[in-house]
Amino acid sequence: MSLPTSNLKLTDIAGVFDESQQMTPPYEMEQLFLHSQINGQGLDPVYCPGADATARLANLRTTPYNMGKLRAYNHVAGSSLNAINCSVTTSSDPCTAMLSTTTVYCLSSSLNDAYSSSNPIYTDSSGLNVAANAWYSDVANRWYSFESGFWRNDTSCSSLTAVLVSGPVRSAFEVCALSGKALYYYHDGSNQVPVAGDMVYTNQQGSSTPDPGYYKVDSMTDWHQIGSGGLVTQNGKCP
Repeated sequence: MSLPTSNLKLTDIAGVFDESQQMTPPYEMEQLFLHSQINGQGLDPVYCPGADATARLANLRTTPYNMGKLRAYNHVAGSSLNAINCSVTTSSDPCTAMLSTTTVYCLSSSLNDAYSSSNPIYTDSSGLNVAANAWYSDVANRWYSFESGFWRNDTSCSSLTAVLVSGPVRSAFEVCALSGKALYYYHDGSNQVPVAGDMVYTNQQGSSTPDPGYYKVDSMTDWHQIGSGGLVTQNGKCP
C-alpha cells in the first residue's frame, strides 16, 4: 500500500509499516515523517511538544525520528465525520450471531463506501478512538469485518429466517410428541415461523429442501406439514 494523498491518519501510517516488508523498496521512517500530508494540527502536544501546529510539525521532523511523536495522531483535515447507525457482533459468524446496536463515525456515510474507500470507523465524532474489532452492518444481511483499524473482509447473509425444527414424521399427532434432535432450517416467510404458502429450506442458500412430512418448531407448539419442494401446505397448533 501507499500513503494517501489526503486525510492521512494514524491507521494509514500503521498500515504502511505493517506491510512494509512486502514493499519494494520498503517504506522508510524518513519518508513517512517528511510526507506532505502530515498535518501539525493532528499532533498531540503531549507527545510532540510545540507552541503551535507549525512548531509541532518541525519537532516531528527533527532527526532522529521518533515514532512516539505520532502517538494519538488521527487528524482528518477539513472534514467532518458522519454518524452511521449499525448492528455489531464480535462473533466469527455474523449471520447467526446475537447482535447489538451501536453508532460509529466515518468520513463515509455508509459502511459499503467506508469499506470500498478504506475509510476507518471511530467510536467518537472527533475521530480519536478507532472502533473495536468486530463485524458491522448498516444494511440487512451485509456485513463488514473491521480489525485493528482496517477493513478486512465482507460477507452477505441469506435473507431467509432460521428456525429450529424437529421431524419429519407421518402425522400431526406424532410430531406434537417430538422433543430434541432439532435442526436449523430456513424459510422465506415474513413471520418468525413458517406458515402455509412459505418455502422451507435445509440451508441458508435456499438450494436444498427438506423431505416431505410433518415438522414441529422447537420449544413451540406449532406444527407444519411440508410437501415436495419445501412448500408448507398447512400448519396448526398442537393440543
